[in-house]
Amino acid sequence: MNKKQVVLLLSFILLFGTILRITAIASESFWMDEGLEAMVFMKYDAFEILKNVYLHGQILPGDYDGVSDLPLYHVSLEYWTLLWGISETSLRLYSALFGVLSIIFVFLIAKQLYGVKNALLSSFLFSISIPAIHFSQEARHYSLYLFLGVASIYYFIISLKSNKNIHWGLYIIFTILGLYTHYLFEILLIFQISYLIFYLLYVRGYPLRKIFSKLLRNKGSIIRKTLAVYLIIALIAFPLIPRTFRESNDEAWRTAPTLEGTARFFVNISTWIYPSEELRTKIKSMQFFDMSFFDILLILSVALTFILSYSLVTYLIYSKLRRYQFKKFIIGEKSTVFLAGWFVFPIILTFILSITTPIPIFGQIHYLLYCVPPFIILLSEAMLSFKLRHFKFLLTVFILIQILPLNAYYSNVDKQQWRELAEYMKGKLQDNEVLITSISSGAVTLRYYYGDAENIYGVRNLKETKEIINGKERIWLVLSFWKYGDPNGLIQEYINQNYDILESKSFFDIEIYHMQKKDILE
Repeated sequence: MNKKQVVLLLSFILLFGTILRITAIASESFWMDEGLEAMVFMKYDAFEILKNVYLHGQILPGDYDGVSDLPLYHVSLEYWTLLWGISETSLRLYSALFGVLSIIFVFLIAKQLYGVKNALLSSFLFSISIPAIHFSQEARHYSLYLFLGVASIYYFIISLKSNKNIHWGLYIIFTILGLYTHYLFEILLIFQISYLIFYLLYVRGYPLRKIFSKLLRNKGSIIRKTLAVYLIIALIAFPLIPRTFRESNDEAWRTAPTLEGTARFFVNISTWIYPSEELRTKIKSMQFFDMSFFDILLILSVALTFILSYSLVTYLIYSKLRRYQFKKFIIGEKSTVFLAGWFVFPIILTFILSITTPIPIFGQIHYLLYCVPPFIILLSEAMLSFKLRHFKFLLTVFILIQILPLNAYYSNVDKQQWRELAEYMKGKLQDNEVLITSISSGAVTLRYYYGDAENIYGVRNLKETKEIINGKERIWLVLSFWKYGDPNGLIQEYINQNYDILESKSFFDIEIYHMQKKDILE
């Protein structure tokens, strides 16, 4: 395959990936965290955002719990909004941009490790990857986080091969940018340092004495350069270290690892179901015999994608291990070892940290989104290891079983409908009434759509609720993520004891009740 053909195919993949990432990008409302982002840019400029993050650890001080915000995404997106405005389309297009750029780096990484054929297949499979598409259509920092992750990995690989200052410099830049985007970029950095030690000791075969000798005597040695690189990174990233594992980062929605959460995480790496509301209800109530033919096909497509993907990756590693003794496998299959480490190391480390620290971080796919590319590159290599006719069959099956999950993703509602709720409430919420939401960031998103009304509140506890509704004959109660906002049910119990429902309406993942004090009705 000549260079022109490769460029043409990659261009087609990028175009296709772009289409998938911008299709219906503004069809759904901002969900809570996205609405919070939008409100930030309505209230603060870039300097004020930096100040809020530095002083409070939050982009909207006082409007939500947790102190885990970092500046890069929010400040850069603020400048983006100066050009393109604040809307679902503009904020999500920023994520889509980095989603497309990530495809390029997946191609470059795969090309370095396995060659052009794998690079083209990996970039194509990544372009249709549901988790990659999903976070490319969300106005959050995860798409940028993924992009910086694959860029950092690429220049890490290139730097180990070339040992050129320009490559190490680019590695430093992308790594530092990643560290100032999300705290769990530190996990990727720990993997890179661990692999570097492994690479020097086992792949390059340096004894410890030689490592220290090169460190002291050889100015241009890879050992001396890497030490300088990580000292620079440590110096610039030092302010992040004491904030990383503070207990105030332990937000209520995070939970310790569970079997269900672990299963969901591994399925999420390969695909997801995105069911309709009707199918969601049937799955929860286990009404499998009431499902339609297409519902069953959707579930089977997701299950088959999961089984086929992990089976092929397992087969690849097993088949390569069979060819070598373990030590020869490490040297002879450097690319496979590196990718397997990139995939497995962050998962194991976050699992251990979730058990041993007060902050459970395992189980959320967006935290380890940079684990998707190595999985896809290994999957591509597994497919390419078969004879041509078998490869064509596997690829055809894999593409076909992506159709229904992708259709479900674009067709079904998956984000809280705050926009629709705000439209419903206009003209209904009176000045002498209050509206309370079960989680504080929900109030921020509702105010973004409704207008920054003074009688819309996010409540954190029963005491706060009593103070807000005291003396109010009528209130509006909005429930969303209620199990996090009121885990013991105290707020809802108090309101039900003192108020009766006048009317109610449901939106996706949101319920709203108009309520009147009981003694008024009596």
